[in-house]
Amino acid sequence: MTTIPKCDFHIHTKYLGCANGTMDIQAILGECRRLGVTQLGITDHLNSFDKLPLHIPIKRNIESLSPDIDLFFGAELNFTGAGGGFAYSSEIKEQFGFQFTIGGIHDAYLDVYDLKRLVDIQHRHHLKSCCDPLVSVLVHPYWFRKTDFDKKGWHGSIP
Repeated sequence: MTTIPKCDFHIHTKYLGCANGTMDIQAILGECRRLGVTQLGITDHLNSFDKLPLHIPIKRNIESLSPDIDLFFGAELNFTGAGGGFAYSSEIKEQFGFQFTIGGIHDAYLDVYDLKRLVDIQHRHHLKSCCDPLVSVLVHPYWFRKTDFDKKGWHGSIP
């Protein structure tokens, strides 16, 4: 019988404020070990080019370890706007040493509720993510965060 590995390639840390203060890499490794995870990818958000240097301490921390779990250095890419792309390139991947990226949509990119436009934007971004040769994993398909809807007064808009 073949054992299927347990993998998680969407883990955020405390280093960029993507997760709470308990989420340092040592603690994450301990919990993953307890849960039987065999492969782990650290993927804090990369929203804009100015955030790139903030990923360097994460990479250094990963490189300083000798974990018993396969540990990878990645980033979660966010679109820069409704018609935008990712703040990422093959040059950045090489320069910063990212081993993989996960990508997807993180906003409705609308000010006025319009279900058709909302779904069209989501669909277009998912296709862009899936077709991008630098994106390894599509994350959280269809981003409809309740707090965003509440802030914009859309909470009663979805049937």
